[in-house]
Amino acid sequence: MQPILLIDFGSTFTKLVAVDLDRPAILAATQSETTVQTDIQAGYLRALAKMEQQIGKMDFKERLACSSARGGFRLIVIGLTQSLTTEAAKRAVLGAGARILKVYAPLITDQDLQEMAKLEPDAILLAGGTDGGNQSYIIQNAKKLTELERNAALVVAGNKRANMEIEHILKESHLEYYLTENVMPKAGVLVTEPVRKVLREIFMKKIVEANGFEAVSERIGQIVLPTPTAVLKAAELLAYGTKREAGLGELMVVDVGGATTDVHSVSKQQAVKEADIILTGLAEPVLKRTVEGDLGMRYSAYSLYQAVGESEIARYFAGDASFIREGCLFREAHPDFIPQSEAERHLDDAIASSAIQKAVERHSGFLKKVATPTRYVFEQTGKDLRYLKAVIGTGGVLTHSGNSNRVLLAATDRMDTRQLLPENPTLFLDQDYVLQMMGLLSERYPDEALRLLKQHLRKL
Repeated sequence: MQPILLIDFGSTFTKLVAVDLDRPAILAATQSETTVQTDIQAGYLRALAKMEQQIGKMDFKERLACSSARGGFRLIVIGLTQSLTTEAAKRAVLGAGARILKVYAPLITDQDLQEMAKLEPDAILLAGGTDGGNQSYIIQNAKKLTELERNAALVVAGNKRANMEIEHILKESHLEYYLTENVMPKAGVLVTEPVRKVLREIFMKKIVEANGFEAVSERIGQIVLPTPTAVLKAAELLAYGTKREAGLGELMVVDVGGATTDVHSVSKQQAVKEADIILTGLAEPVLKRTVEGDLGMRYSAYSLYQAVGESEIARYFAGDASFIREGCLFREAHPDFIPQSEAERHLDDAIASSAIQKAVERHSGFLKKVATPTRYVFEQTGKDLRYLKAVIGTGGVLTHSGNSNRVLLAATDRMDTRQLLPENPTLFLDQDYVLQMMGLLSERYPDEALRLLKQHLRKL
C-alpha cells in the first residue's frame, strides 16, 4: 500500500481524503470545521482523528494540501481600459486561483484608495498599455498606489517600457512589489503564465499568515495549490485525460458555494460549425474560470436575490414566492443556517438553480446578429459552450439536495437564444468532494487521479 493524505483547508470545512495509490482507491474521507479564526491546526487535527477512527493511524508516503481559507486569495485589478487590458488581467488572475474584489480603470482616485483599504486585498495587479503603447496611466497609478496605507503586495504586469520608472517610484515606497511580463503585450494577445506564477508565490506566502498555518505546515509540508486552481487542474485532467487514460471530452465544472459560484470550463473558444459566425473580442482561454461574488448560497444570498430578481428564483421554486426575499435575507445574516423543513430545502434548491443559471450565462459567450452588404452574420463574443460533453456539479447544496439533477440542469437553461450555453451535456455530481483532491493528486500522479475521478463522479 502507498497511502497519500490529501488536505483541503476550505473557508468553512477542512477536508481530508486518504488515497491508496496501488489500487488506486479512496481509503477514507473526513472533514471538520475550519478553525481559521483561532488555530487552523485544531480543525485539521479533528478531521485527522476522525480518519484514524476509521482506518487507524497510517504512515502516509506524502501529504498534499490546497487551501481557500481566509476567504481565498483576495485581489484588486487595475487596468487601462475595462474592455481590453483589465479583462486580460482578470483572466490571468482567475487562473491563479484569485478572487477579484474590485476592478478599476483607467486612473485611480483618492476615493478609490480609501475603498481599496476597506476591501483589504492580499495583492493588487497593476496592468495597462501594450508594450510600446500608453505609459502615462500605469505610471500615474503606480504613484497613486504609494499613498495606499495597506501594505498589499503589488504586481506590475503592464507596458514594459514603463517598468524602469515604476520601479524607481516603488523603491522609495513601503509597498512590497513584483515586476513581471505584460499580460497583454500586443492588442488581443494574452501572456498569462508569468503573472499567474508570481501570484501563486504570493498566495503561498500569504496563506501561512493565517492562524496556525505555519505550525500545520511543519506537519504536512507546504500548501501546494489554491483550491480553485486544484479544481481547474482536475477539470482539465478529466476532460483531456492522460497518455494512458482517456478523458470525458470538453466539459464544465460548476461549484456552488456559500459566498461565490465558480464556473470552470475546459474547451476551445468555439466549437463553431456555422460558416456565418465571426469571432470578436479577446481570444478565450482553453482553461477558463469565472467567480461570481454576488451569487452564493449564504454570505451573498441577498446579493443573488438582487442580481437575478425574485421572479427568476420563483421560476425554480414551487412554494410561496413571498418566502423568497426573507429567506435570502435570513441566509445572508445566518451563513451557518441548515434547512430543516421541506420548504427551506426547496428554497435552497431554487437559489442554487438561479446561481448556476446566472453564473453559467456570465461565463458563456453570446451571438449578435449583424447586417453586412450581402447578408446577415453573427458576431460571437466569448466562449461557445453549446457542444460540451459534460457538466459536473460540486458543492454542498448539490450534494445534499434530493433534486441535484434538476438543480444542475439550470446550467442549460437559456434565458436568451443568443447565449451559447451547453445544449445536451451529460450531468455528473461530485458527491464525494473529490475534484479538488484529485487536482492536487494529479500534480504528481495524474493516471491514478483520473481513475479515481471516474470512479467517484456520479452520473445523474
